[in-house]
Amino acid sequence: MKFEVKDGKLEIRTGVKEDDEDLELTGAFVPDALLAVTTLPDSKGKSYRFTCLYQGKVAPFTIDDMGKEKVRGRSGEVEARKLVLKDQDGEVDYWVDDKHAVLVMKTVKLENLVAFAGTREESLADWTTRSDDEADVAADKLMTGPAGLAGLTGELRFGAYMENGGHEVYNLKLKSEEKDGKPAFHFTSVAAIDSSKITDDWWFSAEGAPLGGTCKHAGGETEETITGRIDGKNIATKSSESKEKDKEKVFPLPRRFSPDAIFLLRALRGEEKGTFRFGGFDLSNEIPLSVYFRIAGTEALKTAKGEVKAKHVHLEQNAAEAECWIDEAGSPLLVRWGDGDIYAAGPIVDPKDLPRPASEPEKKKDEDE
Repeated sequence: MKFEVKDGKLEIRTGVKEDDEDLELTGAFVPDALLAVTTLPDSKGKSYRFTCLYQGKVAPFTIDDMGKEKVRGRSGEVEARKLVLKDQDGEVDYWVDDKHAVLVMKTVKLENLVAFAGTREESLADWTTRSDDEADVAADKLMTGPAGLAGLTGELRFGAYMENGGHEVYNLKLKSEEKDGKPAFHFTSVAAIDSSKITDDWWFSAEGAPLGGTCKHAGGETEETITGRIDGKNIATKSSESKEKDKEKVFPLPRRFSPDAIFLLRALRGEEKGTFRFGGFDLSNEIPLSVYFRIAGTEALKTAKGEVKAKHVHLEQNAAEAECWIDEAGSPLLVRWGDGDIYAAGPIVDPKDLPRPASEPEKKKDEDE
């Protein structure tokens, strides 16, 4: 495949004439938006228009130079030039130094997603080395009460409605048990998908420290178990499908560790406002998680049993986001993920009977079809 910019168009030549394209450009063409961010001269107050190719389509974007300002970097407050990039997906803010290197990046749409420049080692340890903000302090307070494992014990069951039309059923349990003759907490999450199951199993000490966990995929095309071994302040993971010579993947243990974000919603039952940040780990994908909540208020939710009062909570888990509605006990009534997936309390029902905010107009029959 060959690309050439000519006469205000991007010519794409594939070697197959009927697949060739000539795409109109609405601004200066760059192969990647970051190239524009890291090459623009210092020009406070100016705006620039560019075009790049994204997922096979022409994607226009603009960059506004806001001038220098102070921003919190990895090692403390620094002065850097702020560049605001806007495209069809929203706004991303960049802060660059005098050598045009990106120091900080923040996606406006995701309140909890901030990227700091640094080495690979610094990036892996960033979860545990950065200074606390209001969300961290607020979560620390909850950890001594409703967000502590003793305050979360119980069960949750909900149905998951996938954007592709598939269904899953989740059963989550947190119980006080004994492990090796000592008091402990045991968390299990079972996701039933047709004839297959994904089971997460975590053990915690009586003080709430993670002792280790497993994630088992069973009944599908492949049987696999991923093990999470706690090693001091780190968690080391390895899959049963790994070769014997493969090393464990090692990550710093996230702070305020909790086994599941949806289960953790129950900790917010007594909160009326604020932001809260916790940690977790996705064993299935072998990645640490940053779990961020913002209480958005209270609103009415229409359910099959009538209208109920619900607390609206905005959730971010790494780069995924969801809008959640919980009852007085903190149990989730409805969770809408940004990718279109929906969680709802209880057994699987017809999607048209799912709860919805009372302020949201009811879909017409032809819209559902």
